[in-house]
Amino acid sequence: MIVLPGCRKHRAPTVDAAVHDLAPVMTAPLEERATSRKVMGEVLAGDKGAAFATVKLGTPGKVRSVVADEDGHFELGAVAPGAYAITAADKGLAAFTGLDVGIDPQQPAIVEVKLVLEPTAPLTGIVRGKGGKPLAGAVVRIEETERPLPLELETALDGRIAAAGRIKGRAYRITIHRAGYLSDGPRLVRAGGPPFDVQLAQGAALEGVVVDEAGVAVANAELAVIGTVEGHAAEDAMPAPVAGTTTGGGWTRLVEGGELGVLTGGIPYPPLVPAVATSSVAAGQPRSDAHGRFAIAELPAGKVVVTTRHPDFAGATSVPVVLVAGETRTIRIELSRGARIVGRVLDEQRLGIEDAQVTTSDGRTVVSDAGGRFGIDHVAGHVTLSVRRLGFLRGEASSDVQAGQREAVLDVTLRRALGRLGGDVTDPTGRAVANARLTITPRGGAEASHATTDGSGRFLVEAMPDGPYRVVIEHPDFARLSLAAVEAGTDVRLVLRIGGGLDGELYDPRTGKPPVDARLTWTSGDDHRSIPLDGRRFRMTGLPSGPCRLTVQARGYPRFERDVDLPESDRPGEITLRDLRIEVELGGQVRGRVRDDRGDPVSGAEVKVVSNASVDPVTTDSDGRFLLDGVPSGSVRVLCRSASETVEVRSNEESRVDLVIAPPR
Repeated sequence: MIVLPGCRKHRAPTVDAAVHDLAPVMTAPLEERATSRKVMGEVLAGDKGAAFATVKLGTPGKVRSVVADEDGHFELGAVAPGAYAITAADKGLAAFTGLDVGIDPQQPAIVEVKLVLEPTAPLTGIVRGKGGKPLAGAVVRIEETERPLPLELETALDGRIAAAGRIKGRAYRITIHRAGYLSDGPRLVRAGGPPFDVQLAQGAALEGVVVDEAGVAVANAELAVIGTVEGHAAEDAMPAPVAGTTTGGGWTRLVEGGELGVLTGGIPYPPLVPAVATSSVAAGQPRSDAHGRFAIAELPAGKVVVTTRHPDFAGATSVPVVLVAGETRTIRIELSRGARIVGRVLDEQRLGIEDAQVTTSDGRTVVSDAGGRFGIDHVAGHVTLSVRRLGFLRGEASSDVQAGQREAVLDVTLRRALGRLGGDVTDPTGRAVANARLTITPRGGAEASHATTDGSGRFLVEAMPDGPYRVVIEHPDFARLSLAAVEAGTDVRLVLRIGGGLDGELYDPRTGKPPVDARLTWTSGDDHRSIPLDGRRFRMTGLPSGPCRLTVQARGYPRFERDVDLPESDRPGEITLRDLRIEVELGGQVRGRVRDDRGDPVSGAEVKVVSNASVDPVTTDSDGRFLLDGVPSGSVRVLCRSASETVEVRSNEESRVDLVIAPPR
């Protein structure tokens, strides 16, 4: 990525240079002369200029080409504000770099680019469906391991794809999706290596109808599938995918359009990861149609229920349904209009409290009127009301609404909050610390209050429960201070330590850059801090001195951990541990299957790795298959119950191992 100095930086997805020549991050016309700039540079093949290589730069609908001179130099003038992709190609070689140009009239007029050509290599394979038959129309998404490559190809009638001559000779992560099947991947495949051969598992489907008490269809009801995925011991919530899409937010499709690959939807950066499971209704979840019908496809096998929400009805949950791969289950969901809950929010003198927030257990909120009155429609079953109002302690009340009940009365009484905490925040010399942020949590798990010190280091928080309080104070120039039990009062003096600071570099030696989704964390005891990266550099001050641990996590990389001892600083903002160098190496994948002594697949079994780096364990699916990612290079041991096998792992490559579990003696 190349950024014009002084301009805002955008992260650009990389795109295959031969198939989708240009993929912009932003849209901008090419002919806005007043603020335009010149893009110039060189194309290299090895250490020499690539004579007469073709260079292209553009945005959707507009592409400009230029041929480099005999030394590989090129120049493109009158480039308007915006972000562009730039590629080069010559005689079976290709190069790509994301060029993020945020042109400003006050900035330099020339942006310099260097493009290094690399050999292309074929990436081929076959996708199979039920019974191992070739599967046409499967979408194979190809991403680089260092950064996303949103290239998608569809399998032909024989189930095959071929990206020959379209990508560089390196390892890629592929994810495969086909309507009616569960997605596969990501798996590592090397361009120029053996063809991949993947069989997709069939998904289950769920269809049905939503009706009211009279059997009349209910349109536009929101649905969510929640349940236990076959092969997993824990019960998790699964946001229901719309038929023909994947979970986790869907795919960003790369649509071919002339010479341009145009991204529709959000730019896939950071790399796509599974969505956090939740039972709440989210945008894009399935809804019943005008006839109350719904259909949800591509669900994992297992036991599930369907929850339903509609503004004119009480929420409902279906009876449990067992989903079977390749089969469709049908259910009927009946909604009732429920009852109306009415009540008042009262103080200890039985006077109404205005503007209190009343929230139901399903997340709906209303506000009390001048007399403390409130009303909530469409409530059924057990309901809990949580009530909050500034100056009062939070209150709760519960009730069971019976079937056929039209109205229920539920009052909530709040007690006044009289607790106060105030005082000064200083450094060790007694100097006031301004803009320190305090988080004050009452005992018993009550809601925390927040405050910021003024220019004199003073703070005051009122209307809290009685003390003592847990107090946490944070300031970028000082070590975080956590106090377990501070008694209520208005003359508390809190002293911050200066702590220490560290800086350094984090990168992969192969690329000279950090992994695209690298997360660097500092830990000391129960104190955890995320350290931001600026390119490959990092810097943070105000950390408690003493022993601590630095942790790096990134997709496809083994977890990196290093213990260091951070010296104390003499003054705020000082770096006391300089020039740390953290090198991370891309790991490999271990794929395999677990069977019992009869040859049957074992589902729901934990598989883990014993190695010199931490690798998160995984659980086998319904077919006994597993995938361990980010496994460190070298000889590692793969364990599953009584089974154990040693496998050799290479960086950026896939290894296979099958495990057989012996029966218990």
